[in-house]
Amino acid sequence: MAHPNLVMIHPFRDGNGRMGRCLQTLALAREQIVAPVFSGIEEYLGHNTRAYYDVLAEVGGGAWNPHHDASPWIRFCLTAHHRQAKTHLRRIEETERLWRERASIARSEGLPERSVGGLVDAALGFRLRNSTYRLQLRLPG
Repeated sequence: MAHPNLVMIHPFRDGNGRMGRCLQTLALAREQIVAPVFSGIEEYLGHNTRAYYDVLAEVGGGAWNPHHDASPWIRFCLTAHHRQAKTHLRRIEETERLWRERASIARSEGLPERSVGGLVDAALGFRLRNSTYRLQLRLPG
């Protein structure tokens, strides 16, 4: 509730939404929820900006009032955190799949196991450089 309450009193000329989101993250951090993937909903908000503003308008009614129904805001935030976590889990699963596939290619081509990280990076579109490869492997320069 820190987020919409700050936004509703509109204390700053600019940046009220950003400060509200920072305050929300701080409130979660005080409860030991500090991993950015679980404490922040920025990516979700970036894809659902209109819904974000709509729910703030619905809950706030244009001004701060402690008697307004906050349940739409709570529902929105819980949905955002849930979907953000699902997105993160999907990315982990995709990365694991990509790693397994590249490990299989390395084995079939007779490449050393240490080449898998480079193959993964290349598959993701990153430039493969000697310095980056050495850093991944912690090899001497």
